[in-house]
Amino acid sequence: MVFTVITAVSIIVLLTLNILLSYFGGLNNFYIDLTERGIYTLTDKMVDECAFVDELEGDKKVKITFCTDPDYLTEADLTRATYFMALDMQKRFDNVEVEAVNVVANPTALSRYKTTSLTTFEPKDIVVSYGDRYRIVSAEAFWLSDYTLYNGEYTLATLIKSVTAIKQPAAYFITGHGETVFDSAAPESEMSLKAARLYDLLRAQGMRVATLDLSTVDKVPEDCAVLVLNNPTSDFTLDSDKLNDMRYESEIEKLDKYLINDQGALMVARDYNRTFPNLDAFLKSWGFKFGTSVVSDAEGSTEGADTEIITVYNTD
Repeated sequence: MVFTVITAVSIIVLLTLNILLSYFGGLNNFYIDLTERGIYTLTDKMVDECAFVDELEGDKKVKITFCTDPDYLTEADLTRATYFMALDMQKRFDNVEVEAVNVVANPTALSRYKTTSLTTFEPKDIVVSYGDRYRIVSAEAFWLSDYTLYNGEYTLATLIKSVTAIKQPAAYFITGHGETVFDSAAPESEMSLKAARLYDLLRAQGMRVATLDLSTVDKVPEDCAVLVLNNPTSDFTLDSDKLNDMRYESEIEKLDKYLINDQGALMVARDYNRTFPNLDAFLKSWGFKFGTSVVSDAEGSTEGADTEIITVYNTD
């Protein structure tokens, strides 16, 4: 009888200790790296690369937000190393904070990071933020070669540096020619919804996104990393009233200077059936070539559907 009581008490004590260790371990990020190469522990190089975060001015912190519960993060091969790496960052740097938010159970928890109504979060997503700047990436971005090579330190350091950079790169949607752009003042408009995915993509890469009417500025802004010309419906033209002004530069000339100075990239999406003599001549001079392709996916198509969704591109 005594033996039975002792056994029962011992089991209760062990269960209680297990619960307490799990609880306080979770609160204090308690874990021990027992891997042979210490893959859950930051290298000295990573510590040196990120030492600047504790020298950032103000009371803002670099926040690393995981979009699912800690139990899943530690169990899944895809997220375990990145989660422990982030916890080690938090332990070493006062200005780093790690949180885990279950976006399935609480879909509005990360609404502050939603740039458009189309923005969605998956449990495998990770958000690195600093104030109002943020980058959203999938846990897959921390791996190379079909998830056999871990590239987490480089990826995380790059994300942190991009959101804390003094100069934030910008992407500008060109306007003035009937382009399809995202209008932050009317995010639910038909035009905004058409451009929302591209807008989300650029914001997720840490860029400030705005519109630019080339006819109203002297040159493309210095912070412009990407100029986006998205589905224009009319050609670029000259201002006939300013042709006699030696200081006058057309929109095409401003675009040309932007590329000549290697200031950034120009992204063009256009209707292949439309003709724009001035724009086409400019794009041709820079080697732009447009053509048609078939997009198809026999394996992923709906049974009985007439249309298949695929990617078949001519890459020459």
